Amino acid sequence: MQKPVATSFLAIAALILAALTCGAGAAGQGQSAETATPPTISAAPANNVGDVQSDVTYCTPHGVELKMDIYYPASGAGPWPVAMYVHGGGWVSGDKSEGAKGEIAALTQAGFLVTTINYRLAPDHKFPAQIEDVKCAVRFLRAHAADYNLDPTRIGAWGGSAGGHLVSLLGTSDKSAGWDVGEYLDQSSRVQAVVDMFGPSDLTAEDFITMRRERKAEILFGINDLNAPVVAQASPINHISPDDPPFLI
Repeated sequence: MQKPVATSFLAIAALILAALTCGAGAAGQGQSAETATPPTISAAPANNVGDVQSDVTYCTPHGVELKMDIYYPASGAGPWPVAMYVHGGGWVSGDKSEGAKGEIAALTQAGFLVTTINYRLAPDHKFPAQIEDVKCAVRFLRAHAADYNLDPTRIGAWGGSAGGHLVSLLGTSDKSAGWDVGEYLDQSSRVQAVVDMFGPSDLTAEDFITMRRERKAEILFGINDLNAPVVAQASPINHISPDDPPFLI
């Protein structure tokens, strides 16, 4: 059973690597209307090779401190491309420390700076809190590019289940969706590659509310009407456009 799992790690690394090593020219696709001038990147060799920084506060919506862990590459001087992990858990549970150990190790060995993030969970925090937090994490990384010796023009994201849904929404939506709120608004939340591992793409589908007898729409949105506009708005399939980054689904 281990071989297919290892293969999935390599597939994730390969897709993000292919997208993110194309350089700044390719990274800018679809961003001209919303990308601020990238911050200056430190040219000095990094002192944090192989280190891990835990529980870095990246944003504080309504006073809630949101945390990320930062895993530095195993070697190299940077600036490094970034792979950001968004955990699953049905939007109601889960943690940044769960579900991605194999991918993290593969990506740091391949020269990526990896971040894993927590976000506000339902039912205490209804949608769109979750995608607002994911977008804020990307803006934080760009705003602090010099601090972490990362390349703000090469950021990819991956996640599974609810995390897959959120990274898909991150990759397909832009500022017109209204989810870029809070801090670091001078930075773009666009990413250059997305890996969606079995995340729902159409939340208006009939089985969204009935699967496993859980009332997903009620938990996430505080409603039980699949025809409500917010359900369609939260569906990545409704935000697809030609300038979206490459996806592996």
